[in-house]
Amino acid sequence: MDLKEGNNTGGNTFLFFSAFFMLVGGMGMIMKFNMINKGIVFDARIDGWAWMVLTLSLILWTPAFFKGTRLLTIVILALDVSLPFITLMDLGILPKTYAIIPAWGLLFAGIVAIYLASAIVVNTAYGKTIYPLPGPFEFKKGRLKTVTE
Repeated sequence: MDLKEGNNTGGNTFLFFSAFFMLVGGMGMIMKFNMINKGIVFDARIDGWAWMVLTLSLILWTPAFFKGTRLLTIVILALDVSLPFITLMDLGILPKTYAIIPAWGLLFAGIVAIYLASAIVVNTAYGKTIYPLPGPFEFKKGRLKTVTE
């Protein structure tokens, strides 16, 4: 929908994420399944390298999301905090005791994303604002301001 409506930032980002998770997740599960069935011991830290690609991509793309609704920006920022922890835990650099940080970050991001998705679907269906969405963040004279719709 984003690409169809000309939202290249959202469309390409979520296309990348969905394709990446489907391809890497599917291939990883097939490989792990086959290795377990053959009694091969594998190093699960390989998942950390996949998470690293997603983490770095999202962090580098984050500035583009400041142009959209504040809710999506907040989701992206919550992911920017959570994903490095997942990456470093999967790589074995951080102990799993840090899992509470990405757990709360992802829960928060998920709740906000559900509202955002609901607002997009319902507002589009009715052709008017039923669930309000805040405007984007805006930088003016070196400081962050919010723009209201």
